[in-house]
Amino acid sequence: MTLESVPLIVIGQRKDGIPLQALHEALLEGGFPATFGVRTAGDASVEDLLSTDWETAFLRWQKPELHEVIFLEKWAIGQETEAEALLKIVSKEAANLPMSGGKLLVDVVLESAKTLYTLDTLPALLDNEDHPAWGAIDVVLRTLAEWGEGIIYAEGDGFYDADGEPMVLDVDLTYDWGATADDDDEDEA
Repeated sequence: MTLESVPLIVIGQRKDGIPLQALHEALLEGGFPATFGVRTAGDASVEDLLSTDWETAFLRWQKPELHEVIFLEKWAIGQETEAEALLKIVSKEAANLPMSGGKLLVDVVLESAKTLYTLDTLPALLDNEDHPAWGAIDVVLRTLAEWGEGIIYAEGDGFYDADGEPMVLDVDLTYDWGATADDDDEDEA
């Protein structure tokens, strides 16, 4: 398993999984015409939506015709070797972050991770950069992170909190100790 094969990951500190109903309600609140399915055909039943024991789900867009846009998987840390391998890869990414308060928070979440959620974008979405489901991804990621008391990892972009805010900014905070007050006055003139 590589990060390229799973570009969006939510690392949760809660062991109990989120019911798909919570994700469905968040999407409806956002005005997204989407449903979930846990099998290759048909919508999830009420029982499926209320269960926290699901392992995989499809986010199905309903307009203009029904099509799948996201494949969602839930992984339990300590129970599945794939989850351990993926957490190890993400932890290596975090180890390369510059030291900051945000990095420390990322490290805490990674050390106490209990559940991973991975989101794979499907061809119907990848083939259409204007597809409205791109906005739904943000809702799903943020809802998963909030529920799981966790963070979001976007391959190539970094770590985000449950509000979608970057946790570590790539900012050069070096100070030119050789500059003088006269240099500052010249810059202002």
